[in-house]
Amino acid sequence: MDRDKKTFNPKPNESKDDISMQKGYADIAEHVQDEMRVEFKAEWELILLALGIDYHWGKKGELLVPNEVVARAVREIEEYEEEVFQERQKMTMEIPDLNDNKKAWFNLLVLSFLLLFYTLIEKNIFRLTLENWTILGGVDGEKIRAGQWWRVITGLTLHSDPAHVLSNVVFGAPFVVGVCARWGLGLGWMTIILSGAIGNLVNVFVLGPRHLSIGFSTAVFGAAGILATNLLTETRGFGSWFKCIFYGLSLLALLGGGGPKVDLGAHFFGLVSGLFLGIILHKLNFFDPKKKLTEIILFLSVLAIVLWAWATTILNHSI
Repeated sequence: MDRDKKTFNPKPNESKDDISMQKGYADIAEHVQDEMRVEFKAEWELILLALGIDYHWGKKGELLVPNEVVARAVREIEEYEEEVFQERQKMTMEIPDLNDNKKAWFNLLVLSFLLLFYTLIEKNIFRLTLENWTILGGVDGEKIRAGQWWRVITGLTLHSDPAHVLSNVVFGAPFVVGVCARWGLGLGWMTIILSGAIGNLVNVFVLGPRHLSIGFSTAVFGAAGILATNLLTETRGFGSWFKCIFYGLSLLALLGGGGPKVDLGAHFFGLVSGLFLGIILHKLNFFDPKKKLTEIILFLSVLAIVLWAWATTILNHSI
């Protein structure tokens, strides 16, 4: 119907704008969302041409269409603007944050405490052997089922040998840095530790009370899962979910499935926990996690949780 609409010619003493208003024409800009910019009107004209919608330009630059097709024209223009906005967001180079390098080094410093803690244990600084520490704070299925759930956190900080702790630090660094670069130091570390804890907890209830494990790798795979959810923001529909899951499972197969002592269950459930938490993170829009004060408060909260978990473990166990 719109394609068959005929234009009309103004009378000699009557302007086209006057006739357009008399005949029921409206300015599209008055109906398009406020954030739409008027400099795109030239592109709007191309859209109207492609749709076969009758239009003309007013004296003051108004883009006028018949009232009966205003809703359709506005809907098509807004959909076009949204697509253009998404594409420009992908193509635009972000201005580098001068603090990014400092934050990356800070994350590496935090990870290095895993190495320091293992070294202190190995050197018997605390007068407890590695076996004692594993008994004290390891992910023990029977004791966790009995109520000592804080072990799902303390177990993340313990490692069996130098190769174990070094591999977790080296392979974990890119994922930890990536998560914290996206979500800030505080919220980043909060979700990484939480994904590791949830992964350990689920693994214990799946594998049974005799399960015993230690290591930060569950949290590493949790961080990988959190990063994988960034793929969900690139495209919509089944394709984005497929890429997200395929990325996570490929990583699990590459890094998490080899060796007789590898806890595949912890890696898998850490990854799944990270995917779950990552989806939640993308739904958060009520605060900025990269604000300095927010980062400090959340990071100190994470540190307090880990210290509390160890304090609770020590107070509830005697060797």
